[in-house]
Amino acid sequence: MAAEAKNPAGLPSISVIIPALNPGPELAECLEPLRRSSYPRFEVLVVDDGSAVPVEMSDPFRAVRLEENSGPAAARNAGVKAAEGEIVLFIDTDVVIGEDCLQIVGEFYRDGTNRDRGLTGVQSEGMKYSNFASVYKNLWLRYSFLWAPRESGLFYTSVAAVPRELFLRLGGFDGGYRTPSLEDTDLGNRILKAGGKVVIEGQLEVRHHKYYSLRGLLKNDFLRSADETRTWLRNRGGDPALFAGKTSVPLGFIAGLGFAALGVLGVLGGLIFCSAFWLWMIAAALAGIWISNLVMIHYMDKVRGSGFLLRVLAFLPLDLLVAGTGIFWGIAGYLTGRRY
Repeated sequence: MAAEAKNPAGLPSISVIIPALNPGPELAECLEPLRRSSYPRFEVLVVDDGSAVPVEMSDPFRAVRLEENSGPAAARNAGVKAAEGEIVLFIDTDVVIGEDCLQIVGEFYRDGTNRDRGLTGVQSEGMKYSNFASVYKNLWLRYSFLWAPRESGLFYTSVAAVPRELFLRLGGFDGGYRTPSLEDTDLGNRILKAGGKVVIEGQLEVRHHKYYSLRGLLKNDFLRSADETRTWLRNRGGDPALFAGKTSVPLGFIAGLGFAALGVLGVLGGLIFCSAFWLWMIAAALAGIWISNLVMIHYMDKVRGSGFLLRVLAFLPLDLLVAGTGIFWGIAGYLTGRRY
């Protein structure tokens, strides 16, 4: 192990796996808390996923090089294969863990009773970027996990741990996901199907410094919605993940998709028939969107204030409309042969 010390508490050894593709300065920021960690037994593996300039590491970290870009799922699998720890902890290059992160993970797995379980954390309220799209997405993800069932199938690789033996027994991440997508959700669902659970630990907080432009956020939500749809169709709908706490999408957001469709119907009806009835339908759709997401909206108002709230109220219908369009794109892609 890269970091060794006396271990009177009997804590398990941890391998931290970080996939990296052409990483920038954020990698050094990601590694700094690990460099300072006093956890007794851990190692850090940075998996270079075919970067143009090979990633080089110095003690106490080591690099695992993939000659060709294979995607984060395959990169994490390669990291686990090279790992020596009993527990593997996944984080991303744009994530900064808390000082107590390894200790929380180690304590969770110390006595062996949780060796059939995954563990995942949450994003902190604070982050590096202050533009609306970045803050909105950060708070949306934080809300999604804090209000989800504590034990479910949610596995979120911004910070997520699993016993190495369980990971290998389940076949690791599905390498069919070539881009950052639902490979973590898929693994969480397989842990659930195998009789385990994924525990969401609110004290396991990380700062996720991911920048989103408004266009980038809408593109992300469009593609993720399409990916969710193809995954559901690929499984022939046999796993009702949307309604069983196995997806990070809040039920209020899912309900809002129906109201967004109602709003589109109102707009089309108004353009064709020019009747006030359709205006009332649009108003009802907007009200339904806001009411179904009321808890999330209240949370964002509490954290960021009324100015941010007004922007959320204006943006949410657009976001739902884009995500709904992603569903149809996912169906079209599946029907023409795309499975991932």
